[in-house]
Amino acid sequence: MSGGLEAWAEVFDDYEIVQPFPQLSRPTYVLTEDERAGTELERFHDVTVAIGRLIGMERRGWHRPQLADRAQAPAVLRTGPGHRLGNPC
Repeated sequence: MSGGLEAWAEVFDDYEIVQPFPQLSRPTYVLTEDERAGTELERFHDVTVAIGRLIGMERRGWHRPQLADRAQAPAVLRTGPGHRLGNPC
């Protein structure tokens, strides 16, 4: 919604639409030029996520590799042939 946020906020205001949860004002993340050109998002390295949120991501297409030793595995989202988000383990 780059550049259109104020316009949508105005529409919500005009029609007195009350958001049940923060939608237009929630934080978003935009890739820097270096991130767009690269293959990793280093600012998210070492970020820890609660297991409940990780399990919830599976319903949205994310997969966790099954490791034999029950080690913690990062989530991976397949985004297309040869493309994925997450750790390549």
